[in-house]
Amino acid sequence: MGIETSVSDDGSVLNFDLGNSFGMEEFADFREAYSQEVTGINEVIVDLSGIEYLNSASLGMLLHMRQSLHKNNVNKFVLKNSTPELVRLFQMSKFDKYFMIK
Repeated sequence: MGIETSVSDDGSVLNFDLGNSFGMEEFADFREAYSQEVTGINEVIVDLSGIEYLNSASLGMLLHMRQSLHKNNVNKFVLKNSTPELVRLFQMSKFDKYFMIK
């Protein structure tokens, strides 16, 4: 399973399900998914439930998404279903300043 996206019924939340892999191979699909029209979106939720490991490229992809969507007035970014290891990685890399970690 690759990256799947959905928008909430009211059109305000963009959801990403990253599946089981999130690396450079998924970069083009990921960027295309958040480069679509984001009118009305004010929150982004990235589901990490299938992800056990993120490398620096993966972290960079998340930051790029945040920077790109922040320019379009999206101000709330959530990384949910993180493993304890990913939570520690996010805290060490200061991602908890830019993303709500759940």
